[in-house]
Amino acid sequence: MKRIAVLGAGSWGTTLAILLTKKGHGVSLWEYLKEQAERLDRERENRHFLPGVPIPKEIFISSNLKEIIKRKEIILIVVPSQVLREVVEKLSKIKISPKTILVSATKGLE
Repeated sequence: MKRIAVLGAGSWGTTLAILLTKKGHGVSLWEYLKEQAERLDRERENRHFLPGVPIPKEIFISSNLKEIIKRKEIILIVVPSQVLREVVEKLSKIKISPKTILVSATKGLE
């Protein structure tokens, strides 16, 4: 089992978080907006992007980036391409282990 952070709670990020959880990994899902993160955590459904698809209770959801990436082996970046640079800049200000694997699953180009 790997400890994985998925950054981006849109349809692609939420889907990847669900699939990785079903494969037995420990997954945290980062949503940029605090209110949206709280709603996703409370309702366990991404009604805007994936209505009707339940989010497993095992997925930790938060808008706190530092908390989400803490002690993760893999950080999966799944944000829109137009905010990729901003998210990577935020990540650069947080101490991440040199052993942590960063993967971009962002669609599109800036």
